[in-house]
Amino acid sequence: IKALGKFYHPGHLECVHCYQPIDFERVGFKEYQGKIYCRPDYKRLFLPMCRACNQPVKGKAVSAMDGSLEGKWHVDCFGCHSCHEPFPDNTFYVFENSPYCKIHYHQLNNSLCRTCDGPIEGPCAQTSEGWRFHPPCFVCFF
Repeated sequence: IKALGKFYHPGHLECVHCYQPIDFERVGFKEYQGKIYCRPDYKRLFLPMCRACNQPVKGKAVSAMDGSLEGKWHVDCFGCHSCHEPFPDNTFYVFENSPYCKIHYHQLNNSLCRTCDGPIEGPCAQTSEGWRFHPPCFVCFF
């Protein structure tokens, strides 16, 4: 087996992390920064972990180009942090470095209308108790 420009007998090449002989047929290896790693250790040590499933992200990934979210997600894992539903129109909200759908974001942000339970984006009326309302929903019930 050729690795790092040298030839090795099967069983004589070990992973620098777990010190186990590399099983070339089942596991394979990865050369990285002049060292040999078994593929599982390489993935665990050097690939980013998906923020949803905590497995290594290899290939296509979702990340925020504007820096509003830290980390990466598998394409299939990217969804609301509360309900785990995907974002069909690619619109999501960020709260404490996690992506949320509109409803769950407004629940966390205390910006749902007390009358209609709809998200408030724009002007709102707020009571001394902290209840929020869309202006048209803020009416007397007595």
